[in-house]
Amino acid sequence: MEEIGVGSAVISVNGRFAGRTMIVVRVHDGYAEVCDGKRRRLSAPKRKKLCHLRLLSPDIPPFEVNAGLTDGALRRHIASIRTATQIPDTNKHDSKR
Repeated sequence: MEEIGVGSAVISVNGRFAGRTMIVVRVHDGYAEVCDGKRRRLSAPKRKKLCHLRLLSPDIPPFEVNAGLTDGALRRHIASIRTATQIPDTNKHDSKR
């Protein structure tokens, strides 16, 4: 089984963001900080336990997380992953606004 690391594309399994595709920006002490560039921006990443995240696919190369990273770049990368792997971004808490 592949290990979740910085730059990995993951799916949140539990919580408000269940089903949402996100990118890991930091890993420490059994927790990962994840962002999607839309609901969870780089300025306020979501802290989740590693057991509540599932690696999207070991075939997807890790995204390069650096100081110049923007929310737009995260959104574009996640959109390209979803179209390439044909995984819809579902979230039971999204409203139909």
